[in-house]
Amino acid sequence: KGRPPRVPCRYFVIKCSTVEQLWVSFAQSVWAVPVRAHPPHTSTILNSAFEEGRVVLLASVNGAQRWHGYARVCEKVGEHIQEGGSSSGEDSSVRAMSPPFRIEWLARFQHEQNGVPYSSSMALMFGHPPSSINNCRNGQEVPAWIGEDMCTMIDKGVASEQQPRLRSTLYL
Repeated sequence: KGRPPRVPCRYFVIKCSTVEQLWVSFAQSVWAVPVRAHPPHTSTILNSAFEEGRVVLLASVNGAQRWHGYARVCEKVGEHIQEGGSSSGEDSSVRAMSPPFRIEWLARFQHEQNGVPYSSSMALMFGHPPSSINNCRNGQEVPAWIGEDMCTMIDKGVASEQQPRLRSTLYL
């Protein structure tokens, strides 16, 4: 009978201003995107991708220089705009945010100091001229092969974080 057809998957980089904002998202399984002054709006792009298939968000914190996890989008981004403060975004000048929408964290690091360092992902290049995934803007889509490679790197990092550390018996 064969395998069922593969559902298309699109990958987007998400960035937030602080580690604390990311941990709130980890705890509540929600995300919000900044509303751009001019189209195309991130919410419109994510909703279009969601209608076509699976959407995966690759998470980083501005200035942290590492990737913290990835999540699956579980529902469309709402149309209602929230004014004031930003729960996630690339800078503090963003004043309008989408309402929070449900996500499922598929892999994430348990400790904020951990993550896949940008030095490990700098070779994941795309575009013309080529640019690293590390230089993506908040809400930017990346090619599927880069998204898949980034998820694999995060999976390996999370697995190694969960391995018990072997202590040397030389000094015990």
